[in-house]
Amino acid sequence: MAMQLKHIAKIFVQLSPLSGEARSAREFLARATSRKALESNPACEVSRAIRLDGENFVEVTYASKQVVRISTKDLKIDDIMSRINGVAEDMDMQERLKAAGLDGQKVISTWNSGGNRERDMGTVSFQPRQA
Repeated sequence: MAMQLKHIAKIFVQLSPLSGEARSAREFLARATSRKALESNPACEVSRAIRLDGENFVEVTYASKQVVRISTKDLKIDDIMSRINGVAEDMDMQERLKAAGLDGQKVISTWNSGGNRERDMGTVSFQPRQA
């Protein structure tokens, strides 16, 4: 899974290298600092803290100022990536709806009505995924 930093302002990773639970945090840090990831958003700040004891976690600050802290203890790298990319994809979709002028627009459909009757389908609004 590719790491895109487009909608991310900061990433902070804390890990305890002597802990057997640091593997996914270490892998995430490697992906977040890869050349390809950093090229996707050169303004994204990536920092880390190495501790001999303490919790292994990833803290992401999105461009919208939303902060998500993920304890990596029992997670695989794909689980971490899925959570982080999910929020970024939601932000991207919201951006696209606004750019297309569809955010807040009323939706009318004649589908399944014989074509002779319009039905109000509601309005287009962005609803982020629930974790």
